[in-house]
Amino acid sequence: MTMIGPYALAVDDDPIILIGLSAALEDAGYTTIAVSTGDAALAILAEHSHRLVLLVSDVDMPGAINGFALAHHVAEHHAWIRIVVASGRSHPVSGELPLAATFMSKPFTRQMLIDRVGSGSPLAAMTFPAGSVVWETVKQHDGPSGPEPLC
Repeated sequence: MTMIGPYALAVDDDPIILIGLSAALEDAGYTTIAVSTGDAALAILAEHSHRLVLLVSDVDMPGAINGFALAHHVAEHHAWIRIVVASGRSHPVSGELPLAATFMSKPFTRQMLIDRVGSGSPLAAMTFPAGSVVWETVKQHDGPSGPEPLC
């Protein structure tokens, strides 16, 4: 049986980072929609915002809207969606991010992302009798110098 968790929208113009970001969110229990521009994210939000609970976005992307503007749009029009904005180049100054948004500096590891966004698993909030098997934890493989950066 395939379980579908809450939906997350992942936005990054680097395809390798987007793949890793999507995989990490799926490992955390989210069903992920991945797009490469802020413009594409706006199109997804227009049709599917009622399903989304999380946005994780890069800052610098091609198109008319960057990650900071996307975060403000989501905060204003879809206040129930949690917002995480990440960048290795741009850091927000006062007012660039909505109050409810959080910022992560790149690079970060898969575990750092999961720690920040929490589990999307509907099982995370449930309790089960001792001995029942309900969830298989995806183990992260650490390299010799610790966890590999996700992005």
